[in-house]
Amino acid sequence: MSEEDIIIGIDLGTTNSVVAIFRDGKAQVLKNDLDEYLTPSVVVHDKKTESLVTGRIAKDIYALNPNNGAATFKRSMGNDQMYTIGDKKYGSVELSAYILKSLKMQAETALGCDVNRAVITVPAYFDEAQRFATIKAGEIAGFKVERIINEPTAAAIAYGLNKRESESTFLVFDLGGGTFDVCIMELFEGMLEVKSTAGISMLGGEDFTQRLMGFTLQKVSVNFEYAEIKTPESVMLLRKRCEIAKRELSDKDVVKITIPKMGKMKEEQTIEVTKEDSKEIFKPLLDRLYSPCRTAIRGADIEPQELDEVILVGGATRMPMIREFVEKIFTRAPLTNIDPDLAVAEGAAIQAALSADDEAVQDWVVTDVASHSMGVEVSKKIGGQRIAGYFSPIIHRNTTIPTSRTQSYCTISNNQTRMGFDIYEGESRYTKDNRLIGSLDIEGIPRGPEGQESILVTFTYDTNGLLEVEVLIETTKKKFNKIFTHNAKSISEEEIKKAKKRLAELKRNPSEKPIYRDLLARAELLYQELISDQKKQLEYMLDSFESALKSRTPAEIKKAYKDLKDLCDLLDGGLRW
Repeated sequence: MSEEDIIIGIDLGTTNSVVAIFRDGKAQVLKNDLDEYLTPSVVVHDKKTESLVTGRIAKDIYALNPNNGAATFKRSMGNDQMYTIGDKKYGSVELSAYILKSLKMQAETALGCDVNRAVITVPAYFDEAQRFATIKAGEIAGFKVERIINEPTAAAIAYGLNKRESESTFLVFDLGGGTFDVCIMELFEGMLEVKSTAGISMLGGEDFTQRLMGFTLQKVSVNFEYAEIKTPESVMLLRKRCEIAKRELSDKDVVKITIPKMGKMKEEQTIEVTKEDSKEIFKPLLDRLYSPCRTAIRGADIEPQELDEVILVGGATRMPMIREFVEKIFTRAPLTNIDPDLAVAEGAAIQAALSADDEAVQDWVVTDVASHSMGVEVSKKIGGQRIAGYFSPIIHRNTTIPTSRTQSYCTISNNQTRMGFDIYEGESRYTKDNRLIGSLDIEGIPRGPEGQESILVTFTYDTNGLLEVEVLIETTKKKFNKIFTHNAKSISEEEIKKAKKRLAELKRNPSEKPIYRDLLARAELLYQELISDQKKQLEYMLDSFESALKSRTPAEIKKAYKDLKDLCDLLDGGLRW
């Protein structure tokens, strides 16, 4: 493999990050210079070297001086929150770039060559802004980001590769340091298809530690927010002790936590926390896990008992209470034979191999889905009045991506010549509760009565979170289009050209592909030669294939194509003499 062909997989985590590569037919996690697989996602200013450092060293420095560093900044990806380190301020994109740069160097040291291409994972419930921010962090670090892939999908790929000869429907329960995702997938004849996904972008293992800290401070009557401002070093020390205690509660009935001197405390105090206490402490967090689980099950249109297996991903799933929770709601014990900390990076490495057309995975097809619905704001006539602010989805949540979908709209007043489209992302019926992505205005609509002019709006969405909106005035055939990212100013004209070319391919009707046209023509000709029962059988397969082509879903198309081709081969052979 040449240096140009090397693509690494990166799990850019809230708490820890991991890098891996696919070679010799399997995913291999690469160790850092401390001979460890996990690299803490922490950035601090090292006064000794007067530079920013990352990883384990940064985590240790940060524990002693939290005002001189930043952690858990992945949670603010896609927004404007700033972190003060030394006398400078940094955004989450820049801090994430430092982590990615260190992983790049780690991979180059391990592989002995330059590494410039990567697949990077994100939580399934990251929105368009957060995905684009992750891409920008990768570019700042010196990578060409080949693909952004959802974390539970990556874990499922790692699991699925080892189960590639079997068929199953399984659920990935991914509770990391700062995010929670649930993903239901189906493995069938080398196709790994995401059926549904749900999650919470602000819930993870760090929240369990935070709850335990709140409990301990309540015991000694210290205000959490006040302590963070007045004695940040003591709070960081308590956080470290609570993190250790949280882990010890996995196999101990009672743990002791020593609370450093803070607030009005005259000296350190030690308290005991029982396993029964922890159930009460963590109950509000466990309750929050229910809704995404229900949403994922409903989205996949299955019952929990129909799942073949449940896979745990993320370090927080090591807690016994999490495993008990999973077993209770999904009616089966989860698998514990894969490393929850490394599975995502391994899956990212396999996706990197797919992007590099590695022969070891060339017969695999992996699909993903849109984590949020995307659409436009519309008005409705209610009680004789026209009321704006309603959300009209064009791409629905859990639609297989990449995808292109079209919806028809019409003018709402007489002689209307202009129309504005506000584009939103979310699940609420009302746009005020969803997130505004951007807007596109059109003009030149022919004058006429209200509702006469038909306007076609096409959304084309790719796996990296780029959305193209195209608006067509049907009578004049005039088109307007725009590519949306979180920050359109940061994407160059050349990048826009490349994105438009890539997205244009998605808008093409799959039935135009020669391989599909040939099969359809062959089946239509064969249909004319068959007897009634065989005609019915072939007609059913033809209808299924044409339906799959209209759905634009790669996995459905692949399966329907194979089914129709196999039947044609069988029937065609039967007609020869």
